[in-house]
Amino acid sequence: MTLTTETRVGQIAAEHPLATRVFGRHGIDFCCGGGRPLREACGEKGVDATRVLEEIRKELAAPGAPSDRWDEAPLADLIGLTRQTTVYAFQLCEFINPILPTSAVTMGVLGMAKIPWETWARWFLPLMLVLVALSLVLLVPPVLVHWGPF
Repeated sequence: MTLTTETRVGQIAAEHPLATRVFGRHGIDFCCGGGRPLREACGEKGVDATRVLEEIRKELAAPGAPSDRWDEAPLADLIGLTRQTTVYAFQLCEFINPILPTSAVTMGVLGMAKIPWETWARWFLPLMLVLVALSLVLLVPPVLVHWGPF
């Protein structure tokens, strides 16, 4: 991607994570305000957009600068876990997915069985707490031993 003053701030941050250092120095919001062009974001902060662009290019050209892209990186790599541990964490969520209170199937079954939601919730919430605690306990060993890669 060619960097210009018309490039959106969020796009620059996603494709060039080192640019966030420059944005931070100048107080430029690249998260919630990331949909704006660099020119507009710099104008709001009273900073010359061309100068900010030069600083970003210097950060990117620095020797040893990583070329990681946040928008293409796996979640596990971004949070510092092995990919196997992250997949395992998602699999542990399957304990409760079929019985979530927001599930249309759950609400339909409760309606067909004429079970009031409050009655079901009194039974379900303790079970959900046990399942969440079990999931957390089961995640500790893979995190501590850096489980994987296989």
